[in-house]
Order: sequence, then structure tokens, then C-alpha cells
Amino acid sequence: MRSNWKYLLIIVCFSIFIMIIGGVTGFYTMGHDTDFHLANISVIASNLSFEKFLVQEPLDLIANDFGYGTRFFYPPIPHLAAAYISKALSLFGIENIAIGMKITEWLCFLFSGITFFYLTDKIFKNKKIATLLSLFYMSAPYHIMQVFIRGAFSEMFIPIAIPLIILGLIYLIDKDYKHFLIAFVRRLYTCNI
Repeated sequence: MRSNWKYLLIIVCFSIFIMIIGGVTGFYTMGHDTDFHLANISVIASNLSFEKFLVQEPLDLIANDFGYGTRFFYPPIPHLAAAYISKALSLFGIENIAIGMKITEWLCFLFSGITFFYLTDKIFKNKKIATLLSLFYMSAPYHIMQVFIRGAFSEMFIPIAIPLIILGLIYLIDKDYKHFLIAFVRRLYTCNI
């Protein structure tokens, strides 16, 4: 891990660059599903407390207060992650759900680059190639479109999971069960494909 810090720093800087470019182009908050996800995150963040750590009920801000069973169509982690970040920001006086959503999107770009870096480093055993491939992976048109044009909040977690699945399979084939278990547990908490 210590020898990877400069490569991971490049990935961090590139993920910030992607978010800045996405914000400047104007597509950032105009995604097809962005309003829906902002409403969900807003309701979840307003219902979070120490007694209510996981908000699972249908959200009343959607569909003219009839609610919408978001858990039928969306995994809970993306909205919960953005709600927790938004709630943490509110402790510092930043009451903007969109900022929490943008930070979550940035984290998805960052973690997709990091997971792909570890996958390609395992395959090629060359950190420079792994870094370059990670930058290409983070800027893949599908990933950019999901975040900046569609506003598909849950789908942007998939590029984090795919390298973990492949890395886990590589560890399983190599009979490295300790690392396979770590990759498997990370996959369980990333998203459901």
C-alpha cells in the first residue's frame, strides 16, 4: 500500500478533474433522474437519527405524497451514502443535498479508479499501466453518461463492483482464499447488480 500512494494520488486528482469538468459543462444537475434521487436523499437525510439509522419506508416526497417504493427498484446504499454525507455536512452548516450527492458521485469515480487499479496491477504487475488503465476506466463514456447525463445514481456504483468481482475470481482461481473473502465482502457492500 505504501508504494502505491503516488499512483493513488494520480487517481484522486483525476477523479476531482472529472467532477470539475462535469460541473462546468452544465449537465451536472440536469440528469434525467437527478430530481428523483435528490428528493429521495432529502427525505432519507431528514429522517436519519440515532434511533433511525436505516430509513427503509416508502418516501413521501415522491408521487404527490403517495410515496414510492424505491427499495423495489434501487439498492439502499447509494441513497443512504448520500444522505449520510448530507447529514454530516449539515453539522457544519452546509444544508445542500446536491453537494452530498456530488460528493457521493465523486467517491464513486474515485473508488472505481482504485478498484480497477488493484485489478490491473494484479493482472499486469505494473503500476504505471494499472494507473493509466484506471484513468481510462474512470473516464469511460458509459460511466460519464450514467453520472452526468442520465443522473443514474445507483448505476454509478457498478463500476466499483465489476473490478472487485473479477479480482475476487482471480483470487479464487489462485486459491488465495483470504483475499477472495476480502474482495467478496467488499462486493457485498458496494451494490447489487
